[in-house]
Amino acid sequence: MEKIVGFQPKKIYVDLGYKGKDHHSEDVQVYLSNKNRKKMTRWERMWMNKRSDIEPVISYLKHDHNMIRNFLKGKEGNRINAILATAVFKL
Repeated sequence: MEKIVGFQPKKIYVDLGYKGKDHHSEDVQVYLSNKNRKKMTRWERMWMNKRSDIEPVISYLKHDHNMIRNFLKGKEGNRINAILATAVFKL
């Protein structure tokens, strides 16, 4: 994560599919969606809702702009595919 965005997050909000994964360092707090929602603060619930608002956009990009399968080769191909799909999405 630090290589991509340039900093290490302190908190991450994930869905239940992430449960049990060890993709993060120990100093990062992991919040699972739909778990102990009553114990969450107002701001934590707000971040969970923001995360769930992004899911339809990702699904739209995957299905309508062919991001399910990438036919371009290598890391540069991944970048080009993401940029082209985003450009089409913004039109």
